[in-house]
Amino acid sequence: MTMVNSKCRRGHDLSLLGRNKYGACIACVRITNSRWKRDNPDLMTKYRHDSYIRHRDKRLSGERLRRLCNPDHFKSLELKKLYGITLEEKRNMLVLQGGRCAACGSTEPGGRCNEWHVDHDHGTNKIRGILCSACNLSLGWAKESASRLRSLADYIEVHTKEKGK
Repeated sequence: MTMVNSKCRRGHDLSLLGRNKYGACIACVRITNSRWKRDNPDLMTKYRHDSYIRHRDKRLSGERLRRLCNPDHFKSLELKKLYGITLEEKRNMLVLQGGRCAACGSTEPGGRCNEWHVDHDHGTNKIRGILCSACNLSLGWAKESASRLRSLADYIEVHTKEKGK
């Protein structure tokens, strides 16, 4: 009667851990792999990148599908991360504004995505209101400077008067 070795060379109990398909102790393989990964960080970065490139389409198609099936969920996550509010809170803010832009009163959000924008103070991250795309972009390009916006309004009025003469 032959005795089956129940321990590997390092003393791991093979009856609990078992062997991989090549006959090596699973615990020993994990230890060896961990050491190799620790000792070769540059190669691990390259392997991870190569793996991402090989499987990118499959990975991204799954992500796209999840986003298409649950757009409100992902929009709510994004709003929570950026501004600390949910999609429902953003919609309630727009209702409180009468369904209009807080700055110009437009009822259309405009822009490429046709979405309303959350306006916030970049210094304090405090939300000021919901804006249409044009007002949000204008405020951003003016670097949120009230004096710059007043100067631009004055500039337009002066040149509009000259045009009318």
